Amino acid sequence: MQQPMMSLWLLWSGLILFIITMIAIGLVARRYAKATLEDFFLGGRRLGVVLAFFTTYATLFSAFSYFGVTGAYYTHGIGVYGWCADIALLSLLIYVFGSRLRAWGRKFGYICTGDMLADRYQSKVLAGLASIVFVIAIVPYVGAQLRGSGVLLEGFSQQAIPYWVGVVFMSAIIAVYVSFGGFRGVVWTDFVQGVTMMAILSVAMVIIVYKAAGGFGPLMTKIANQRPELLSLPGPKGVYNLRLTSSIIIMFGLCNFTLPWMVQRYYALKSARTLKYLAVIFTIGTMFIFIPNYYIAMAGRVYFPQLAAPETVYPMLISALVPTGIALIALIGMLAATGSTANSLVLTCSSILVNDLYLNCFSHVREISQKVVTNVSRLLISLVIIAAILVSFFGPPTIVGLVLNVAWPLMFQVFPTIAAALFWKRATATACIISIFVGEAIVLAIRLKWMPALFGLHMGLVGGIFAAITLIIVSLITKPLPEEHLKKFFDMFERPQVSG
Repeated sequence: MQQPMMSLWLLWSGLILFIITMIAIGLVARRYAKATLEDFFLGGRRLGVVLAFFTTYATLFSAFSYFGVTGAYYTHGIGVYGWCADIALLSLLIYVFGSRLRAWGRKFGYICTGDMLADRYQSKVLAGLASIVFVIAIVPYVGAQLRGSGVLLEGFSQQAIPYWVGVVFMSAIIAVYVSFGGFRGVVWTDFVQGVTMMAILSVAMVIIVYKAAGGFGPLMTKIANQRPELLSLPGPKGVYNLRLTSSIIIMFGLCNFTLPWMVQRYYALKSARTLKYLAVIFTIGTMFIFIPNYYIAMAGRVYFPQLAAPETVYPMLISALVPTGIALIALIGMLAATGSTANSLVLTCSSILVNDLYLNCFSHVREISQKVVTNVSRLLISLVIIAAILVSFFGPPTIVGLVLNVAWPLMFQVFPTIAAALFWKRATATACIISIFVGEAIVLAIRLKWMPALFGLHMGLVGGIFAAITLIIVSLITKPLPEEHLKKFFDMFERPQVSG
């Protein structure tokens, strides 16, 4: 199964080609950029449906999907497929409610989620708190993508390229092209990477399945005979029962809708119609990705029945079974998966640090020119990446662990605050602040085993339920926001009364 030495030379050739392509796109995007925060972080709010689909697809489906989900399939079986139901929930939310966020962003000039929260609730403290939560959660999520790169190159090269080289390699590329191209560069690279990801995953699945087991039918027959528990719920380890899977679907679907990098994409869309189209095609396009991962994982069970590190199964199968030329393209596709999410996260994290924390909390610095602030944003991109590198080395040992147990639970506690901002006039800033603290405290308590996860639900959903209840109770006993202030947000959505 060891590749000949020439394949390592070809591997580095492919990596150099990847570097040149991504940096070239970033440089071209910079030629069209303006020295304003709106252009650097939102691309001038001119995002069309095709680019919107691929940047959303490429951002959400990443190292977590390629390596984390495939590794989870390898370990737990078919039950992991239930996760993808969150895409249907996400698309419904985008279709029904995303237009409200987009309309507010365009009318009031919002760049980030913190802008909206500060304005809607008249509270910079709330905006600052939510932004801090987002930054704390985003950095581990970027770390998960960098970990994916390290796992990929280490597994693909049969350990000839150490894990740390893959992490540093992807970090350097992202730092360069995101700094050069901003949001426009991220979207254009996401388009290239998204197309590559979808094509390569399908081709690799077919080759791997036929070489490992002789076809899809023989593969499933072998699994049924050798490891039948992988074809049933809750799987060989009894993890993915109905309650846990349902809570993950709910948490992911709701949280995905209000992720700060998703909100920025709503702001960046050029029209409400574009948003509706995005919601419809997103469900069909993205639920596809979980199917090839499953068959690849099952082929891995046949070909590598006892992997110590299941998240390496995909690159190891590519290295062992796929012809060299296609394997090289597959490598680039997998690197694209990690880079296409990390670039958006890094850009969003930088925008939060600059716009939501620095400019909003220290209003006197708004006198600084937009060009200077944009350059500061580029510096912060490097700092975010350095922090993510540390997480990739010292954080939870799996990509799924970083996402399921760190990033998503933390961010989900802000969901009740954002949902209330959109639909409940009675919500108050004080209630939202207390709500976020309560939700995060519950997540921490469950994570440290100070309290059990109620009813077997995921800790992020348990925290979110407590956060929502707290928000409602405290809002009802605190002073509401002025009616005149609320009208500017909600009057635009009121239907005119028809007399007679």
